[in-house]
Amino acid sequence: MTDDFSARHVPFEGCFNFRDVGGYVTTEGRAIRRGKYYRAGRQDRMSADDLTRLSGLGIKTQIDLRKPEEIAQQGVGPLGEMGANYVNIAVIPDGGSDHLTQLVGDTGISGERYLGYLDFGDEAWHRLFTILANSNDHPVL
Repeated sequence: MTDDFSARHVPFEGCFNFRDVGGYVTTEGRAIRRGKYYRAGRQDRMSADDLTRLSGLGIKTQIDLRKPEEIAQQGVGPLGEMGANYVNIAVIPDGGSDHLTQLVGDTGISGERYLGYLDFGDEAWHRLFTILANSNDHPVL
């Protein structure tokens, strides 16, 4: 188990909040493997050194949970050019941001807001977990 959450951080110059999700303990007492599941912020800001480091992680699948307008503004990042399969699963549908604000208020980025995503149904989550469960798609960002 990883107790030091800073140990999960993968340092990049331009991409913030890139972390290895491995090390968390499951309800059965087993730990999620390191180097299989990552999460990241803005990949469009990566430097040349970042791209070299990213390539070394061997990511096979990029799951993008953003809305289409966010992707249009920021792009999909460099992983597709590195051979990764790109999958967009927008967890907030068109017009959903206003509904989410009505549901949970103007909470900014918060656990309450993330839980509000579940109000949009389970289809996106089924797609996401189907990919996460398939070891042929690992490592996954």
